[in-house]
Amino acid sequence: MKYRKWITMICAAFMLCACTSKQPEKKKTNTISHTAKQKEKKNKSISQPALNVEKIKSIPQPALNTEEVSAVVMDAESGKVYYAKNEQESRYPASTIKLLSALVAIEYYKDDDLLTTKNIMSLPDRVFAYTEPVHDGEQIPFKDVIRGMLLKSSNEMALTLAENYQGGYDAFINAMNKKAKKLGCQKVEVSNPHGLSYAEKGWLKETCSTKDMALIAKAFYKNNELRNIISTPSYTFESNQYRTMQNVKMTQQASPYYDERVIGGKTGFTNLAKRCLVTYSNVNNKTIITVVFKENSREETFTDTKKLLDYVNEVLAA
Repeated sequence: MKYRKWITMICAAFMLCACTSKQPEKKKTNTISHTAKQKEKKNKSISQPALNVEKIKSIPQPALNTEEVSAVVMDAESGKVYYAKNEQESRYPASTIKLLSALVAIEYYKDDDLLTTKNIMSLPDRVFAYTEPVHDGEQIPFKDVIRGMLLKSSNEMALTLAENYQGGYDAFINAMNKKAKKLGCQKVEVSNPHGLSYAEKGWLKETCSTKDMALIAKAFYKNNELRNIISTPSYTFESNQYRTMQNVKMTQQASPYYDERVIGGKTGFTNLAKRCLVTYSNVNNKTIITVVFKENSREETFTDTKKLLDYVNEVLAA
């Protein structure tokens, strides 16, 4: 009995030592893991090359065509602004505002939804009028409607998106303004889905800064479907083979304004807005958004965009 008691006590003491010896071992493992993570984080930060600030300062800013031009160059992923001129000035965005219309529409419609055209003749500028006119009562799938708006800049298709929206035209406009505020836009105010500016129609509220448009363009590009559409070189309506369209001239190899860096874009023009252009481009493996408003000619939108792309290319290479 006496020996059994001693054996029991020895076993208990051994088990107690074994348990207490495991605790520091676990703590040690956690410490090593934490240290490894810190080291990995440190190495990661070291491996990322810093931009040469002094070299960037020495790169001359691009001289745009006129002093009135508003422009912004932004990274489509991070939102980093590489260049800005008159970026907070309120401007008429013309058809570039259709990027905002697309953001609202893509959240509501599905590709095969049939949209009915209505009030087409209320539009003073009908894009398809001289090729394949759009008439009231047509049923067109959403996939055609949104591509027609973005790639052909069809005002008829922009109106169709608004007229078929839940709650109707006014609800669509309200959704556009709410979306703009949600994105952080400060100068956006719209009263139509297409960007036309006509006093007799009450369409003089259409305002947007280039900084705001860059934010809209950034949100637009984050949507996979919209990104695919704006990167499409050309398109023919599935519902009507006579309605064809192409992307902006800077994407077309036969154009004198072709630039291999440009993925796609959206043009805009009214007498009040003058010429506007938003583009998406691949520069040094980054997707770059350029916005230019209030240019005097279509050619100037292309030449200024090229200057901005050349500039950001130098900055990223610094």
